[in-house]
Amino acid sequence: MTARDEILHQLRTALADAQLPFPPVDPPRLTDDERMAVTHAEGDPLALAERFGAELQKLHGTFQIVESLPEARMALIGQLLSWAEEEEA
Repeated sequence: MTARDEILHQLRTALADAQLPFPPVDPPRLTDDERMAVTHAEGDPLALAERFGAELQKLHGTFQIVESLPEARMALIGQLLSWAEEEEA
């Protein structure tokens, strides 16, 4: 199994959990202008990350661009704590 297949499998498994508050209840359908299939993208890593984030937001996701692994870990911990607080409220 490729890394891509493994990631997709994990995402599908997690999203199949009926207790997760995702996807949002009755999200608006994407229009043809919003939906986009990307087979090739040009740009530096930051531009590609920003483009990926913009596409993710169209799917009701969020993102944060960081510059280092420790910063990514701290961002993840912060997001997990935020989600835990939301669940407790």
